[in-house]
Amino acid sequence: SEKTQDCDAINPICERSDACFALDLVRETSPERAKLDHHHHSNVYIASDNIKDPEEVPNFSETARMLRGKHLRIRSVLAWMDNAGFYTYPLLVINQLRFAEKLGLIGSKKPFVYMPETHHYFTHCSKGAPNFWEKWFEPISSVDYKDLADNQIWEFNQATIQNMHHDWEAVHAYPYDTADLYVKGDVGTQQWVECMRKRAEPTIQRYIAVKQDVMNQAQWR
Repeated sequence: SEKTQDCDAINPICERSDACFALDLVRETSPERAKLDHHHHSNVYIASDNIKDPEEVPNFSETARMLRGKHLRIRSVLAWMDNAGFYTYPLLVINQLRFAEKLGLIGSKKPFVYMPETHHYFTHCSKGAPNFWEKWFEPISSVDYKDLADNQIWEFNQATIQNMHHDWEAVHAYPYDTADLYVKGDVGTQQWVECMRKRAEPTIQRYIAVKQDVMNQAQWR
């Protein structure tokens, strides 16, 4: 863990620590193609159809069974710390939950959000909240992640989270472009907006709640 003075240590992502399982579902990372993409600030190729189907993943059934016995730790995209808008973070949570449930990766072990890194909406070591999510939102479950050992946790790796965020089946805030090509079709219309809301609603109803003091401040202003 990365310790800063007078602050809780930041637990590294699983793919860096190798202490917990990082699930890679990306078909193609292609750093060469990523260099041509000036929008996403990433070293991996991002596309709207770059997430593997279960049948493309070796031993997926065994992996899914193993992951259902662990807690999904939902992370931010570290490469986007200097440019992501506020609602990127709730969308990262919503889409990781949606894909994990769709793939049957959540069992009796409840997921939790862990976003301790400093960016323009949160400062690590700030008083009152150990990570971004707990500053603005209620926890998505009753899990106390401080009590969990690394071998009880799994994450999507960073390339997978970035591609999930842009996947055609994800919840989108606006019509993202991928690899410098804008998504074509009925996007950005009122019908498209309603479709996104309907996609998001079950996950929001089940998991997402803004903290009451934030709601009070918003109503007061």
